[in-house]
This record gives sequence, structure tokens and C-alpha cells, in this order.
Amino acid sequence: MELQIIQNKIYEVRGQKVMLDFDLAKLYNVETKALKQAVRRNIERFPADFMFELTDDEYNSLSDRIRSQIVTLEMDGRGKYPKYAPFAFTEEGVAMLSGVLHSKIAVEINISIMRAFVTLRNQIANNADIVAELGSRYNERLQWLERKFDARHEAIVHRLSNVERRLGCRHSRPQTKHLSYEIKIRDYSRKAVVIFTENTENAQLLLAIGARHNSWLTWQGERVKGWVFPKSRFDEILQLLPEDWFMQKSNRHEN
Repeated sequence: MELQIIQNKIYEVRGQKVMLDFDLAKLYNVETKALKQAVRRNIERFPADFMFELTDDEYNSLSDRIRSQIVTLEMDGRGKYPKYAPFAFTEEGVAMLSGVLHSKIAVEINISIMRAFVTLRNQIANNADIVAELGSRYNERLQWLERKFDARHEAIVHRLSNVERRLGCRHSRPQTKHLSYEIKIRDYSRKAVVIFTENTENAQLLLAIGARHNSWLTWQGERVKGWVFPKSRFDEILQLLPEDWFMQKSNRHEN
């Protein structure tokens, strides 16, 4: 028997690949009623992970493909739909069926069914590898776009800083090469720090290195003024700090 025919009768229910009793009965060339009776007589061989009965909701949600197969089967004589909900057999349950039906054809068909399950499993595994590879490519592309965006963002900020320096003629050339002790440096975001200072000379120096003044920063729930500077260039801030700035800061905390 062609594996494709069997694979078309393998469905997913409760997250498991299963075959339904009427499909198996047709493959084994027995009545569905006889198959169910054989299972019930040997119910101890069919624990929940081997076989389970579909609930009404599961049965009602069967796809059109499954329903189209149901209506072609000979049911209980009361109509084209089964009187009882079908049994669903996992791969282990299907393997167990050949031992309770006691027929040569059941053994032969089961061999084909086991091969179909294995083939389907391999297809799923191959698809998972493809999905994983596509996910890896997507992540690489996303990281490349992020790096591209960061570079462009930094270039724009740098240009804006140059414009601010050109337009900010009211600011005189910095008279000092170091920031004063009273500045406060805080971690503001993943890519920036904010510097708080009321000192005019500090402001001139920060403007000269491209820091961006923002009068509408949100800090600890309040609107404040500050200077925003990229973390990627934080070494430039460190070079402008007095040599004993960190020591003075530590002493202030202790006092």
C-alpha cells in the first residue's frame, strides 16, 4: 500500500499524530464495529497514550477532509454519521492493534502504517530544521538592520549636534577643558546617559563635544533639563572629568 494513502489518514488531535478507528477498519478490511469490539475486549492493552475516544467537541471540529471520509463509510445503519465518537489511536496503539485482530492482513497493513508514521516524523523533523535555519537567517538580518539603524541614528545625532553648534552662536567657545565637580551622570537608556548641570561652562563644553540639550527629559517621574550623550562615546566624557572626580564623588556620598 502506498505510504501517501496512509499518511493522508493520519491526523493531529490533542497535539498527537493519530489514526481514527473507521480509517483503520477500512485498511484492515473489517467493520468498524468489529475493530472496536476487539479493542474493548483487550482494553488493558490500550492505555490513554495508546488510544482515546474523541469528545463531542473534538468530533464536531473534525476537518472537512475527515468528514468527507466519514460519510463514505458504512456506519451503524441509522444515517451517514457514526453513532459513537471514533477511537483515536496513536502510533503505539496502532502497533497494538495487530495483536488483537489476529489477522495476516492486519500485520501487513501495520508494517505499512509504521513506515508511514516514521516517514511523517522525518518530514516534520526536516521541516523543523528548515524553520530553525530560516529563524537564524531572520535574526541575522534583524541584527544587521539594528546595526544599520544605530549607525544612521548616531550619524544624525552627530549632524544635529554640528548644526546646534553652528546655530548656537550665543554660546561662547569653552573657557575650560574639564567639567566641574558638580555634574551628575545618570544611566538614561540602553544607548544613552544623561548629564545634569547648571554650570554655564559645563554646558559650553558639553555642547562642543556634541551632547544634545533636552529641556523635556523625564527623570524619576518629573520633567527636567539635561544633556543626552551616547554611551558609545562615553570615553569622551571620562576624559573631560577632573582626575579626582570619582574620589570626590565617593567622599560626598560618605559625608
